Amino acid sequence: DRAGEAFYLRDEDNGIFWSPAPYPVKSKNPYLTTHGFGYSTFEHELEGIGTHMTVFVDKEFPVKCIILKVQNHSGRERSLSTTGYMDIILGDLRTKTHMHIVSEMDNTNSAILFNIRYNAVFAERVGFFKILGNVGSYTADRSLFIGRNGRLENPAAMYRKKLSGKTGAGFDPCAALQIKFDLLDGEQKEIIF
Repeated sequence: DRAGEAFYLRDEDNGIFWSPAPYPVKSKNPYLTTHGFGYSTFEHELEGIGTHMTVFVDKEFPVKCIILKVQNHSGRERSLSTTGYMDIILGDLRTKTHMHIVSEMDNTNSAILFNIRYNAVFAERVGFFKILGNVGSYTADRSLFIGRNGRLENPAAMYRKKLSGKTGAGFDPCAALQIKFDLLDGEQKEIIF
């Protein structure tokens, strides 16, 4: 099975990008991975940027949370972006349902919403991918994010200044949200997906 989610950090000054976990873009530096009861953490540092990513599922609600802490240890101000990506499957098989999924951006809640009226079981349900805070850019079109014949290890979106902003129906759906931020030396930012 191929992975259905990916997270990226990018240095906005030189375009270098990597992942805060060993997949999909593994950097040359080591990762420290810890698994506990109901959570996993991934720690990493590259070029003076330290990351600590925690992944867990809420105890009461059907929601997966990713908390990404980014800290600047580089000795200078850094301009960065982080991008979260999710494959969207509403049903049993992606090949049967992906062409019927409709997406829309909810700017009030900084979330991409997904539904599938074609499937009677899921017709009244809404899936979502959200970021706490203001979204810089987004897309729900997988082909624009990954690129033609592309892979999550080297997606076309990481070579563009921002994501396409495309939502709707009739294409291969995904959820991708991106924010840009600056960090002074020693400063930390927390991003929650």
